[in-house]
Amino acid sequence: MGLNCSLTDSGQPSSENSEGPNNAWVMEGNPHRAAKLFIQRALQRCQHMEPLALTLSLLQSLETRHRDIIAFYKRPRVEWASPLTCRLIGDSAIGDGVKRHVLSTVMEALQSGFILDEGQRRVLLFEGERDHLTPSGSLDLVESDFFVTAGRMIGDCFLNEGPCLIGLSPAIIHVILGGNPEMATITHADCVDLDVRDVLELLEGTATLTEEQKARVDSICLPWDLPSVTTENRKWMMEKILLHTVLGRTTKQIKQLKKGLKDSGVWDLLSARPDTAMVMFPRTSEAALTPQMILDKITWPTSNDLDDDVSLEDQCRVLSTPDVLKSLLRFWTGWEVLPSYLEVEVINCGLPQSSTCFQTLKLPAHIRELGQFSDDLKAVTTTSYSGFGQI
Repeated sequence: MGLNCSLTDSGQPSSENSEGPNNAWVMEGNPHRAAKLFIQRALQRCQHMEPLALTLSLLQSLETRHRDIIAFYKRPRVEWASPLTCRLIGDSAIGDGVKRHVLSTVMEALQSGFILDEGQRRVLLFEGERDHLTPSGSLDLVESDFFVTAGRMIGDCFLNEGPCLIGLSPAIIHVILGGNPEMATITHADCVDLDVRDVLELLEGTATLTEEQKARVDSICLPWDLPSVTTENRKWMMEKILLHTVLGRTTKQIKQLKKGLKDSGVWDLLSARPDTAMVMFPRTSEAALTPQMILDKITWPTSNDLDDDVSLEDQCRVLSTPDVLKSLLRFWTGWEVLPSYLEVEVINCGLPQSSTCFQTLKLPAHIRELGQFSDDLKAVTTTSYSGFGQI
């Protein structure tokens, strides 16, 4: 008999005794394994619920697809651990590959920005340097509860073992987990305001400040009711400015993100196992792909048509940047998450093809030159955003 998903008044699965056999994730020492066990249990509890259906049209503009994604995740009181089915209008593909492609599209928009006005620049929810991203200070985004929606997107992608939000500032993660803002480790790299950075550099130095420099510092501090800078308080002032500009201005955004994570059902994991935040919010270096990582997952075919002196693995060796490897993996599997295995087939075809549901890359048998192979592969992988590499 299947397990039913028991819901609380908030619409979320009811928590079970943390010592029960169904909560082995609580006691699991490895955070990656704990996250995996949590996901398995969450999906198992809700496997018989009505599936969630997310449909995107490839016949419409990217702006329309982004708006459809936002509308889907703005819905209240949804059990996000329910089975997810995805459909692409304008593409004949079906199965898990479609779901991977859609969730990759969701996270790419969350990571790189949503296009909400045709011809306009992307609306960024997170800004800043790599591994120091902080929520945008846009009042419009806050007033529309956009970060609640973002939290649901993060949680839903996580529950479906999809892409994660990469490079979030450790200070932001610290506060999301309930840490005291005063105890957060904040660096200049967390500050996205270049004018504030200039002031921080002045305060960090030891040279006596000129009257003009003091005025610049005061122009930043006075709106936050901070005192005028003096020789004695300049270090303290630097710390307070960092606290205000990084965490003070993002208090509402963090609160909304936390609500979205709770709505999605993943907050139980983060609250019981704060160490799993590194899994949900990985650093750039931890999420980066390397050629060897991909090669290690490939099951290589054998063929009598290949040169006996050169293996297929050597002929198809991937030498590229992490971003290009992500594009390759999206074309290959539907998203940029490295699976437990990858398949390669050699067939008679004009250009490389993929069967995303079976994680299989199909390579043309006639190609013998690395340059042609590289050009053809680049041609198809750079079109995966519009479906499955159809050109």
